Amino acid sequence: MKTRYTEITYSQFQSLMNGMGFKEIVVEGTHERIWSFVLVGTSYEIRIYSSIGNKSGVTRNNGKDAIRVLLWNCITGKPIISERVYRTAGALTNTKLKARQIYKHFRDNKCTCGGVLVNRISYSAPNKGHKFLGCSNYPSCTITKNFVESQLKMKI
Repeated sequence: MKTRYTEITYSQFQSLMNGMGFKEIVVEGTHERIWSFVLVGTSYEIRIYSSIGNKSGVTRNNGKDAIRVLLWNCITGKPIISERVYRTAGALTNTKLKARQIYKHFRDNKCTCGGVLVNRISYSAPNKGHKFLGCSNYPSCTITKNFVESQLKMKI
């Protein structure tokens, strides 16, 4: 069965973002609407790339395109956690849920150095394939924590 993508308008997305306390930002070189929630007192923000075209005011007509919810490191200018929300029925609800999950992960997994512990997999012996939480500031911070299967499965 073919997945049916749902068109989302700027006004629908703006209403959701305003209700969650997000502010629209402009990022040079992008062609979509982006919202940000600054995590006050930190160098992080949650960014949501909407896939809504700056000119069209609706989501792009591309089946592989998705809304992206990111935990963004404002110092490095790079995401440290990235989740996709497909534009199917329930996409707005799922976007809100992903943003809350990323916030909860950030809140519950702060490192003593100011970074965030994120899911990692060991690629070297003797622990090859072992899942663990490692600091997003690696290699300057080598703090790790055992991974618990029930934790959120946030991707980096």
